Amino acid sequence: MTLAPRVIGTVVALLVIGGAASAPALGAPPSTSVLEVRTVPPLSGMRFTLDGRRFTTRGGGVARITYSGGSPLRDRLHGVATVTRPGVRASLARWYGDLDRPRQTRLIAALNVDYAIDFTFENLHGQRIDPTRVEFLSLRSSPGVITEAQAASVSGPLWLQGVRVVSTPNGPLAKDVLQSIERVRVDGANVVNRAQQRFFPRKQRAFGITLLLYSARFAARDALFGFPIGSGVRLRHPDGRWTYHPFTSSGKLVVGGLARGEYWVEVKAPGLSFLRPVTLSRNQDVPLEVLSYVDIGLTVAILVVTALGLLYIGRPHLFSFLGVLYPKRRGGRVAGRV
Repeated sequence: MTLAPRVIGTVVALLVIGGAASAPALGAPPSTSVLEVRTVPPLSGMRFTLDGRRFTTRGGGVARITYSGGSPLRDRLHGVATVTRPGVRASLARWYGDLDRPRQTRLIAALNVDYAIDFTFENLHGQRIDPTRVEFLSLRSSPGVITEAQAASVSGPLWLQGVRVVSTPNGPLAKDVLQSIERVRVDGANVVNRAQQRFFPRKQRAFGITLLLYSARFAARDALFGFPIGSGVRLRHPDGRWTYHPFTSSGKLVVGGLARGEYWVEVKAPGLSFLRPVTLSRNQDVPLEVLSYVDIGLTVAILVVTALGLLYIGRPHLFSFLGVLYPKRRGGRVAGRV
């Protein structure tokens, strides 16, 4: 009768000891892992967050952080857009690796890298053009991304993608992005040829854009006598704006820095000067003729004399009041004739 309680007590004690051995010790830290993130392209200074904790890549574009298991990394790991150094910024494009696992030791972060580009503008002779004349700038990258800048931002640095990552059979590969100048608008006209000027932002942080600006040489002459006439010309630009340009003493004028496109011109002169279209696609001489008041008066006089002459030849009796031109008849004969 006394053996049974002893056996029961021994079994209970063994169960308690076994349960205590199998249970984790109170306060023991959960298991941790080390995550290594490598960027493509290798870029130091790129920031990431894991469970709200920030960590940054060092030399070679590698960053490491310890973390505990739990939910999948996709919901916990993020890339932070970062200016890694002056004029260079990076943003996360995609991850290479299994983010659906709660534990992962190595991941590759593919980055888009942008560069701050300073633009200058020059004419066909290499002379600088005031950037405030540029109203609009448009570029297209080799992946097909359009970047547009309005007048307010053209004079400052423009952020452009210079590196992107593509997938290859050997893994992710960083490639340079080519940027092409699509449009530059000056005075309402496009002054570049599409995709003719191109550059790599990673290699060239400043780029000079050549604008198709031309000169027009105006000279106004009297239509009949050819003498210089007029005080200047009024010029209608492609954007609809009118400008006035005075002649020199010789009746000539050179207007430079004109955007290629359609213009209208008229001479300010005493007489008749009609609006004339001018298509500017090169440096051009534009002769202008004015029908002056002298020409108008002379033309009217010639027309009147011609009309009277024809009338006299056809109907001379209408001029009987002019005795010299049409003498009176006397006795059936014309006076003064024998």
